[in-house]
Amino acid sequence: MSGLSGSGAATCQSTDKSVCATQALPCGGSGANSEINVAQTLLSVLVRLGTAEKMTRLVGVTALFLLLLLSCHRTNIDRAQWQSMSANDKTLYVRTLLGHEKTKEAKGGNDRVFTRSIDDYVKGIDDAYAHGDTRSVDAIFETMGSPR
Repeated sequence: MSGLSGSGAATCQSTDKSVCATQALPCGGSGANSEINVAQTLLSVLVRLGTAEKMTRLVGVTALFLLLLLSCHRTNIDRAQWQSMSANDKTLYVRTLLGHEKTKEAKGGNDRVFTRSIDDYVKGIDDAYAHGDTRSVDAIFETMGSPR
């Protein structure tokens, strides 16, 4: 079996030539592009390993790595994104912000207390945007906590 190769790429021994022909994006991106680069790099490692046992083991490790990468990635929602979100998505996003604050508190690095209900925070952010606030949701949320 002859492998496909591209500039700077190793020979591909996979039987799935569509995988071998997939070109990686240039490095140095950020956000979603860097996550795509990581996924493409991991896929190329899987293809090069070849054996079923090694691939099974690496797929598990790769899945765990990607889960950690994506779960640690924190996004900042701006006004336009917030206003286009459904009520359920807003509630979920505020839950993640509260979870982040509880984590900071557990580590001893939080100087604010967030004791209101999730709905109160969602309403407060909606009200801030209704009055022309242009800060990110995270920035508005931070000001809604009570000082210790």
